[in-house]
Amino acid sequence: MSRSVPLLRSPAIAAAALAVAALALSGCKVFMSGHSADYSIIVTGTGELDPATDTMQFQVVYEGLGVTCTGSSQGRSDGVQGHTGGYTCTDGRSGGGKSQVTHMQGGTGFMTDNCGNAFEYVWGIDAGAITAAGDQYRRMNAGKQAPAADKCALAKAKTATPATAAAAPETPEEQRLARLKKLYDDKLIDDAEYKVQKQAVLNRMLERAQGATAAATAAAPAVTMAPAEPMKAGDIPANVAFGRYHALVIGNDAYAHLPKLKTARNDAKAVAALLEKDYGFSVTLLLDAGRAQIIENLDALTEKLGAEDNLVIYYAGHGWLEQDSARGYWLPIDAQPNRRANWISNTTLTDTLSSLRAKHVMVIADSCFSGALVRGANVGLRAGDYWRRMAAKWTRVAMVSGGLEPVADGTDSHSPFAKALIGALQSNASVMDGTQLFEKVRRPVMLAAKQTPQYSDVRQAGHDGGDFLFVRRK
Repeated sequence: MSRSVPLLRSPAIAAAALAVAALALSGCKVFMSGHSADYSIIVTGTGELDPATDTMQFQVVYEGLGVTCTGSSQGRSDGVQGHTGGYTCTDGRSGGGKSQVTHMQGGTGFMTDNCGNAFEYVWGIDAGAITAAGDQYRRMNAGKQAPAADKCALAKAKTATPATAAAAPETPEEQRLARLKKLYDDKLIDDAEYKVQKQAVLNRMLERAQGATAAATAAAPAVTMAPAEPMKAGDIPANVAFGRYHALVIGNDAYAHLPKLKTARNDAKAVAALLEKDYGFSVTLLLDAGRAQIIENLDALTEKLGAEDNLVIYYAGHGWLEQDSARGYWLPIDAQPNRRANWISNTTLTDTLSSLRAKHVMVIADSCFSGALVRGANVGLRAGDYWRRMAAKWTRVAMVSGGLEPVADGTDSHSPFAKALIGALQSNASVMDGTQLFEKVRRPVMLAAKQTPQYSDVRQAGHDGGDFLFVRRK
């Protein structure tokens, strides 16, 4: 069962059909940005759609590898199926893949080449949104401090001469300097940060040359990029004021007028217990809550919380997307089909987030069509005093279990999204930001269900570039 309600007709198919129609009636220009599974290779592309034949001619670039590819794809304009196609590249490789329509201006896709590289990508008619997604992928690539793991290049390297192989930097410091220079040349770090981090590496090289002790070497400033994993146990920064933590956790199963759900209550109880026991949250748990009870508790938090507080709002239950206005709704336990009196709109949630005086607020929504609450992600490098800077900035972010699509209710004790969320929180040993949490949740959900979680700032709610920080207390 999904956490959507058949109030009118399938909004996923209708929205997809409108999206394809929008492509056909627009300038027919399509943009694409993608990444390999570990973000080590970034691909970008453009295409031209022929509305008469529903065929696409496109170009794909493997960034930083000097590889350009051209190809074509074919699809249908009924919104049920995307495009399937193939391409060939300047270095002799070939590949292909399939795209799908997921929202009004584009969708997602998957492609592979004949060397075994596999890519996820987003595509659409909004060049700005796709460019922003590409910038996010490049930042995540930069945080890995690793060269592109191109399987075609690796295959060629096996037959390279010793002279060719000897051209790579020999020491870790030389490799770091090369990576820093690449980040700077690609404008992923500014001049000031480049100079500071370059000097830090040079200092370490000098200490090594002078035979410094291991303790002195460890104390030297190091290049700090985005860690691939949360910090280790005991690494909680002592100089960061994280503040107090609160949570409003809502789980609705026993609907009076809509199909009942199986796991929303269990999901909410498990999340509430985990946040309270392991993270020190003060938790308010609402089970099978009506609209008035939810709004009353949101209002109480607006009155109670201040700038030193952090708040998580977790909702598991039915959701709905109104097609005409493209507005999303949470459906409390007393919601009725085709009657909005007891629905809670995204506008109401956004107004609440704007009114809250808590510095950091994160909404976690496990309901259908919850993607209407968020926009394109904007993730930065975790360099230097990252935790202190994130703790100081106002944050209004949302992690949702899917986009403009139905999402699955559980077949056992938890939904796919809740199961992944609980596992990710349990795996954290110290401090983890919302972006890292999302990275741990997204893929398990996509593998377990036909839904794609999203994470971003909430529109028009006062977000100022921060991120929510989960601090493990036990």
